[in-house]
Amino acid sequence: MLLIIPAFAYRNSSRLAMSLYRGMVETVWCKHLLAYVLAGFVIAYHLSFYQTHRTDIGLYVSSALMFATLSSRWVLVVLKAIRRNDAFRNALAVAVVLTAFVPQCLSLAVSFAFVLEMACFYPSRYIKFDQMINGTYGESNLVGSYFAS
Repeated sequence: MLLIIPAFAYRNSSRLAMSLYRGMVETVWCKHLLAYVLAGFVIAYHLSFYQTHRTDIGLYVSSALMFATLSSRWVLVVLKAIRRNDAFRNALAVAVVLTAFVPQCLSLAVSFAFVLEMACFYPSRYIKFDQMINGTYGESNLVGSYFAS
């Protein structure tokens, strides 16, 4: 999932993606949908990982993250903070890579990787400025400003 979702969805300009991008910019409901999708991925990963690695210490540590993703309001604040702060996003990416090589902490690394991936799909801070300048969202303008960092 961590490889398939960005390959097909990042900077996609299909009709479905464009309506999702517009919804993410204009309605809070779509942003909460992103938080619920994140919660679904983390919970599904935990359930499948627990069946095979019950003694993994990182699984118990990242279970707190799993339960925290059920609060969509808190998750939106975290996703926005990760998306808008380059230093925080880069530090989290390095922490994910380093944690993946720590024995018994693979589940923690994958959980943080899901959070980092969903933060990349949160709308950019520049999208509102582009709407004020251009007046409407064209397809190329929307995709470019949605993913601008």
